[in-house]
Amino acid sequence: MKSFWILFALLHLSQFQDVLSPFPVMVPTSPGECRLTHFKCSTGKCIHLSNFCDGAVDCEDKSDEPLYCTPCNRTYYGDRGHQHKLTIPYPSKEQLPFSCHLTFTPESPDLMDILQLQIESASVGKLERSSQVQCRGGIIEIWEGDRPLIPAKRSIGPGWCGDITTPRMFFSEATAVTIIVRINKMSENQKPLVGANNQFLVELSYRFLSSVDSPIRYGDASGGRKYLGDLLPGSGCSRSLRNCDTKQCVVQSPGYPGLYPRGAHCLYRINHQGGYKDSRLFSIKLSQKSPHKINIKDHDSQTFSTLYGRIYERRLRTWHECNTSQDHVNIYDGYNTNFPLLLRFCGSGPMPDIVSSGSDLLVELKTSMYETLTSNFTSMLNLLEGFELNVDIVLKNSPLAIEGRCEFLITREEGESGTVTSPTRTIPPNTVCQYTFQGNEGDIVWIYFIKYHLGLPREYLRPENDTCRFALRIWNGKTSLLSLFTSGSILGSYCKDRPPPTCERFLAKNSSSPIRPCPLENIFVSSSNILTVTQNIPEVISRSNLDFSIRYHFVNTRQAGERYSTSKACSRVFYSTVRGEVIRHGNFSSPKNRFFYGGGGTRNLSCTYRFQGRPNEKINITVKKLKIGGRNCKNYLERQIQTKFCRFNESLAQITIYEYPWHNVPLEKDCICDTSELPFTYLSQANQVVLKFTVENMKYNESHKDFYFYASYEFIPTEKLCESRSAISGVGGPLTLSCKHDSKSGCNRQRWLLSPRSDKFVYFSVNGYSLNNDVTCPYDKLAVYSGSSGKLQSTICPDEYARNQRMEVYSEFWNSTTYAEVTNALVLECIGRESSSIRVKWLEIAKKPPYIASLPIEPNLNQTDIIYEDIIRNKLKEMKKNNLCSGYCPELKACVDPSVICDGVLHCPSGADERGRNCPYYSVWESSRIYWYLGMGGASLMLLTLMSLCSVHIMRKRKRKQAERNKKLFSKHVEFNLNPYDKKFDIS
Repeated sequence: MKSFWILFALLHLSQFQDVLSPFPVMVPTSPGECRLTHFKCSTGKCIHLSNFCDGAVDCEDKSDEPLYCTPCNRTYYGDRGHQHKLTIPYPSKEQLPFSCHLTFTPESPDLMDILQLQIESASVGKLERSSQVQCRGGIIEIWEGDRPLIPAKRSIGPGWCGDITTPRMFFSEATAVTIIVRINKMSENQKPLVGANNQFLVELSYRFLSSVDSPIRYGDASGGRKYLGDLLPGSGCSRSLRNCDTKQCVVQSPGYPGLYPRGAHCLYRINHQGGYKDSRLFSIKLSQKSPHKINIKDHDSQTFSTLYGRIYERRLRTWHECNTSQDHVNIYDGYNTNFPLLLRFCGSGPMPDIVSSGSDLLVELKTSMYETLTSNFTSMLNLLEGFELNVDIVLKNSPLAIEGRCEFLITREEGESGTVTSPTRTIPPNTVCQYTFQGNEGDIVWIYFIKYHLGLPREYLRPENDTCRFALRIWNGKTSLLSLFTSGSILGSYCKDRPPPTCERFLAKNSSSPIRPCPLENIFVSSSNILTVTQNIPEVISRSNLDFSIRYHFVNTRQAGERYSTSKACSRVFYSTVRGEVIRHGNFSSPKNRFFYGGGGTRNLSCTYRFQGRPNEKINITVKKLKIGGRNCKNYLERQIQTKFCRFNESLAQITIYEYPWHNVPLEKDCICDTSELPFTYLSQANQVVLKFTVENMKYNESHKDFYFYASYEFIPTEKLCESRSAISGVGGPLTLSCKHDSKSGCNRQRWLLSPRSDKFVYFSVNGYSLNNDVTCPYDKLAVYSGSSGKLQSTICPDEYARNQRMEVYSEFWNSTTYAEVTNALVLECIGRESSSIRVKWLEIAKKPPYIASLPIEPNLNQTDIIYEDIIRNKLKEMKKNNLCSGYCPELKACVDPSVICDGVLHCPSGADERGRNCPYYSVWESSRIYWYLGMGGASLMLLTLMSLCSVHIMRKRKRKQAERNKKLFSKHVEFNLNPYDKKFDIS
């Protein structure tokens, strides 16, 4: 009887106190007779604690249903897997204000991981949304602690109020959870709203589970165990997640997949600890594609009617759509809230991927102090409460960025070329993304867009938003986000209705042929080593709405030597003395400028490297490395003149070395293309040498890595250069070339320049025969070069006694049908074996079509010499009249200078310049040639007659003398035989 009154007093006091012991007040039992989860009847029977004071008699002696008993202010121990139901009846008016504490704790904490608390029905107070959101009349609070909770006296809240139309779940990993139901007053229509038979204020059930029994929260064996992070000390919900590259990290709201607490401020810091190198290469990605795994309470959601009643619009709201005084989630690009905010969301639905700029990401959950018990969704949708976000560590496919800012620096360290894409990370609003391409000194930057897509949401396309808010700008140089208009000049500015030009041909995959470069109007090239691209992003847009790819190249424009003032950009000149400083040697190489090759749109490359020494210097060139793109080429040696030539089976790629004995007069000395013969060394005889690097018909995918060379040069002083050159000008004539041979000084090559006047050509001839590698020459050799291109035109073995063998050489462009403004000189080079002299002839000639082509070379069968010469004379008169040709060599079909006509020297091979009616000593003969022929014939006949008469007279005179001699002999009787060989006659 005494125990009964003690229990009655405690129950009565509980109606007037805020704080009471949560331990159940019951008849003491002996230890070990009943488990902590059970109540012992007076008869000794053990029943579950949830059956105590539940309105049903479970003990035969009704000791479980004592007078004035209540399920409140008790601690309920649970065991794994078993679900138990509790009900809290409506208090009477006399019991107001009413407070009920229910504490739940596991019997064996080591065997159980989580408490599942399900509020099936309730009608507690009402949520008011006036100037301040609060619960009126009553509230349900849920507290978590490490031991059975004894709440301190405090103000009411935070918590839930209102009516439950759909069961609400609450999950907790704490070792003790206390639910407190407070009623200050009760409206008249509140009691009939809910409850079985309208008699219960709250109906709930509870059970304890292990992590294995909770796959939604912890995962399972098939999908992998989830890592929820480590709970931070002193915080009820903040967690730290690390090493998510080796774990299946998820960010879950407290109590997921059930109710999350009221008045919560939870921080989830995600950090990738991969070291400095890894942190620069990886980002953190948050994602959730499942629409039912995000459900953040949103009071501003619109509702619509369905078969099942009023249902809230299911949509994820972001940024200004979320009320910051209500439940919402913030995601920051860093480890605290001072970093840029990437996304704010509330509501329900799939979330766009969020990618950090660096190795840290912060998720912040803020909830309001009070919330209604009414769910946004019907039970038929089977939706989860709170949110779960997947965490992934992803490799950055963009250059290095400054953490927290959309700024990317692309340097040559990342490679000579590459592709930059639009940010894969999430960009906060009102951001200007900047890409700075910075090469080395001497570089220029070349970019072009492979694709550019800006698909703006419909609300951004209103007329008031037609300004260029999403501006794309390309800057020539470095710029600053703080002051875009203070540095650099703009190469291009574009908006949504005027996108940049693109080269979409590079998007083609598995192309069988090389892709041709972009046209010049579609590319952007800086004038320095820095180029900047900025993209304005005033609003939050998804990755699919802004998608671009930029192809970039760092173009190396550095080259040794000095650039020609009027030559191609790749041509260089090297002086042995620069601003008073003597330079003896150095290295040089082919250009690395991408624009000079196929990849830059150039099919043919020709670079000239000129070496200019002082008058007493020779030049030594050594080619050490050479690559010709795998083309088939062989060198062959012309033994007669010891010069190498190139022989290609396809398009050429070669190095050619020229000497310049005179200004602008080259001599091609050697050609190099066979890499197996490297290194190759050339020592000049002149003080000016040119190396020419030539590549033809490059493919679009070929660059300086396919065609290049590396060489060195040295200026070598000598005491005296060879006196080996002479320049000859005039109209022509015979020459005697003096060839000298000096083995000690190496001066065994003498050169003569036969230089005609402008628009004139050279005709050269010498007795001898042509040489090749199979023919030997016992004399000095003569090489004839073009004075314009330097090409070898003929190699001759001069032979003064070879009267029937004559070698003739014309200027290189004599037979050309087009006019070229080049010198038509010929260069003669004598390669001496011994000191000797060579007699040659040369003649300055010109051609004036069509008159020259119509002149006959020699008379035909139907023409006499007289008729032929009359034709020539009439043509020459016509050409003189038209100032076309004053002298003419018909066999050469060439005009000659009038000074060589009738000068007493045969210049034309046929001697036509020394015959004809124009010559003075032939003028009488030319005037009456037929009479001279008749006179000559008559004179010859008279001379013959006279000689015949004289002969007859002499013979007669001899006969008379003989007759007189014979007469004297006969008179002396002497006889002789007139035929001394006739033996029949004898002297008597």
